Amino acid sequence: MSVDGWGVSSVDPTQPQHSPLEFALTTTQTYTTVTQDFQVMPSSWPPNLPNPEVTRHLVHAFFAFFVHAGRLFHGPTFLALLDLSPTDPRFPSAATLHTICAVGSMFTADIAPTPVHTGQGFPYEIFTGRWRRRAVRPDSFAEQQIAFAKVEIESNIELGERLFEGVQAQVLVTWFFLHQGRWAECFISAGLALRYASACGLSKEEPFKPKPPRKALLLKAGKHGDLLPEPQTHTEEEVRRNVFWLAYAMERAASSGSSYAMELDDNDICQLLPLRGDYFDLGKHVPLEERQFSHARNVLLQNPPGQTDSFILYIKSLMLMSRIKSFNLRYRGRHYAGETEFYPAVSSPDGESGTYDVRQSPRFRELEQLVCQFRESWPPHLKDPIQDGVVDPHLYAACVISHLAPILLHDSHMSLDSPMDVSVVVSYKATREILDLIYAISSTSYDVSLLDQAALLGWDKACRNLIEFLRVAINTNNFEQVFSLHSEICFIHAMMAKAGERMPVAYRYKKVIYDTLAQHCGEQFVEPLPETSYHRPGYVAPGESAYADPAPSMASLVNNLLTYDGFSAPKEAIGPMTASTSCVF
Repeated sequence: MSVDGWGVSSVDPTQPQHSPLEFALTTTQTYTTVTQDFQVMPSSWPPNLPNPEVTRHLVHAFFAFFVHAGRLFHGPTFLALLDLSPTDPRFPSAATLHTICAVGSMFTADIAPTPVHTGQGFPYEIFTGRWRRRAVRPDSFAEQQIAFAKVEIESNIELGERLFEGVQAQVLVTWFFLHQGRWAECFISAGLALRYASACGLSKEEPFKPKPPRKALLLKAGKHGDLLPEPQTHTEEEVRRNVFWLAYAMERAASSGSSYAMELDDNDICQLLPLRGDYFDLGKHVPLEERQFSHARNVLLQNPPGQTDSFILYIKSLMLMSRIKSFNLRYRGRHYAGETEFYPAVSSPDGESGTYDVRQSPRFRELEQLVCQFRESWPPHLKDPIQDGVVDPHLYAACVISHLAPILLHDSHMSLDSPMDVSVVVSYKATREILDLIYAISSTSYDVSLLDQAALLGWDKACRNLIEFLRVAINTNNFEQVFSLHSEICFIHAMMAKAGERMPVAYRYKKVIYDTLAQHCGEQFVEPLPETSYHRPGYVAPGESAYADPAPSMASLVNNLLTYDGFSAPKEAIGPMTASTSCVF
């Protein structure tokens, strides 16, 4: 494979062959080194990086394929710095280059990917190191580079050097763990990234930064206690904002599927939203009065075209999801504390906490209205993430998250036994919207393994909702819905498998879908699923579409259903299968 003309066919990217700890303990050589394939290494080249040619190849792969590369760094500036001598203080830090090499290696066939664990219980394992310890294999190239990066980040923190680049590197470490589905490490890394960003003063814009204590220990810090010097250019200033928002986005995405508290309260963030991508690329300065602050009133519903692009909507969608997560974490405690905005009008703080419906509270209704209006407020040209077959990955993720938001808001309040339950109706509608987005991207040639993980989170939640709706259809003998829903579940399963080619977290989601379907609906419903998944060697993906139609295997499912205790209808009651996606619960 060649990216921007850089090839590595004659290079061993894992040279030298040592463990990460041995690498971390080595010191930079003071003389020119000759590698095993007789390539000359600069004497000052960071010792744990691959040689300059391979590093440059991986950097170009990173900028070509990593969805956030053009926001985490200003590409032209970074590539220019990479051309400097490694002894130049402006040369990219070792921590940054290690993480870029790790991420970039995922987009090239020249370096072996990190193996995917396929054990039966692995998809449900929070502490994946338990499985890693059982695997008799050396660390992959990406795992080695991440280990080196973590050592460099800690070293820089101890010395107080290259702190901002350490934040950039920590964001990429978080993305790596999220991409690999390593939940515990991801959660810790996401918190560290946001904590580092906050300590560097990236969470607040100048007018809103508090004064440090009079006897502050950080005597050499900035006037607000910041650890970073003032930015020298407008581009540098915007990169800092982008890095904060990416740290925020990954922390919110990492914590959205758990009941853990978030690292930084939204009320403590007073930062400008990112600059539009075209302005950022050109280094254009936009005055403050023409920008949006994250804490402004109705910031999520005000999306003027001149201040809005797909990345900004992506950040706003995660801000919306953050508000929902905050509500779900706090409403029981706020109800207990007697805060009236968490009480329905017919209830009172003296009532039993289990006898009230929080959906009738002012705060819930406010969030519900915000969710409904959020997508409608987008500029017309940013409502469709796929234009002429071209996918905008940030806008696609924003669209999925905007539909995931009402699902998360109503999820814990659904009563599937009640067909007209408002939470069921809202959740079902949002699930179908996500399904439509999956169908839409499957009709393109876009590689879904390049999507942001937040989009896959929405896919997973939508599919698990469909499984619950399928269980209801089974229990009510609604055959048309059974076949329609099952076909859609198989479709999402196939799309997850396709994403699992280079995305281990998608593989985990796929396994969870399989097991959930078998557990809730019966083994006969997983039999039609393809035995060969996209990520396995030897499987040839469909040429025109990622959609794997399970219909050829439906005959066995029909026969199984006729003898299944959950169905009592005679054989002739089962009419021809349709592609109808309409369903009323």
